[in-house]
Amino acid sequence: MRISAKLRIAILLDYLAAISWLDQAARSRECIMTESFEYLVIGNGLIGSAAAKYLAKSGASVAIVGTNEPKEYRTHRAPYSSHHDAGRIASVLAQIPEQARIIEASIKRFDRIEKESLIDFYNPVGCITTTDTTKYGRGLHHIFATVAGLLGTRVNKLTAHEGRELFPLLSFASAKDLLLEHNPAGCINPLKLIAAQSALANRAGAMIYTDTVTALEGDRRCGFSISTKFGKKLQCKKILLSMGSYTNIAGLVKARTAIRVRGETVLLAEVHGGTAESLRSMPCLVDETPGSPLSEFVYLCPPVLYPDGKWYIKVGAKSKNPRILSSEEEIRSWFIYSGSLAMARELKYYLERALPSLPLVSWKAKPCMLTDTPDRLPLIQELSSGIYVATGGNGYGAMASDELGRMAVSLMLNGSTGQVRSNARPGTDVA
Repeated sequence: MRISAKLRIAILLDYLAAISWLDQAARSRECIMTESFEYLVIGNGLIGSAAAKYLAKSGASVAIVGTNEPKEYRTHRAPYSSHHDAGRIASVLAQIPEQARIIEASIKRFDRIEKESLIDFYNPVGCITTTDTTKYGRGLHHIFATVAGLLGTRVNKLTAHEGRELFPLLSFASAKDLLLEHNPAGCINPLKLIAAQSALANRAGAMIYTDTVTALEGDRRCGFSISTKFGKKLQCKKILLSMGSYTNIAGLVKARTAIRVRGETVLLAEVHGGTAESLRSMPCLVDETPGSPLSEFVYLCPPVLYPDGKWYIKVGAKSKNPRILSSEEEIRSWFIYSGSLAMARELKYYLERALPSLPLVSWKAKPCMLTDTPDRLPLIQELSSGIYVATGGNGYGAMASDELGRMAVSLMLNGSTGQVRSNARPGTDVA
């Protein structure tokens, strides 16, 4: 029997309609089977965990996806980060008042976060900031004192002699001016801070996934969709990228941010438990004019118990000529080969001068990396419709992280960070 042309066309149209219906049904089923949330945070570091907490506390449904601490740098394949550490300084004495206000807002909440989470991560031992008596050093000293006055931060101006009398184990050069910043300045354990923020986020209803996001795409029917290394698929209406140094490198979105990834090296100097006990009340130290050929400034944390069960004094610096990391391979190489041995040796020499009677058990170099922005303010903005970014710690990300997370969430919910200005693209309402 011959089939007319009209009938053949009708059959073909019915077939195409059936295929279209099956495709739509499959897409709908995929949307239903995939877990859906209002908000998704990619990156469970210091800023991301804080943001997830604030999103969950707003009553929204939220998930956060990120990786755990690497057990061994040489075999680690997931993203590296610098919050895998136990010692960071908290001090509001920044050169830029906007920085100082963000840090202050964050630090003031640490006590409450500890009490609510039942996780201790903060030791408010204070911080000494030193500058030399040159014109440049005196200028820095005046800036820090002015910022402290603007914020109402309690500081004492000390001579080197007065500093040695208060803290006899510390050695200060005679040509130094000191600012002693009191509680709430001190030392942070970033790993425990993330644990505290994650616990509060989870308690408020956030879902936490230990995984790596491999793809991000938009779908008009289901909003945004992400895929993970272990085969998880999640959907949401809005996304926050809190990926630190991997913000550009991961390639999840086409838009690029104006951040620079800087590789740094820290020294972990091991001390005996008895030595650590004798230094319990020692404040953190920031030397803004160390007179070093390699460092712009040097900082020192009192002994901290690390996850390996050993006590370490951490010494770090901002390099005059830092290693710029522009690719995933460069980051991996930096962490595998433990940063700069020359910098670690210089930091050891600095520690021996700052604590001349300190008996060291051992020392080792540890790699670190930071994200910088052109004007040293945080990068919190909407990259494209529904996709936001929070990064650019500029070396103060740990101490400022709770406020940076809150600012990012405020932008996502209300269209404004509700804080001081930060980097923003035209059209983004950031106060």
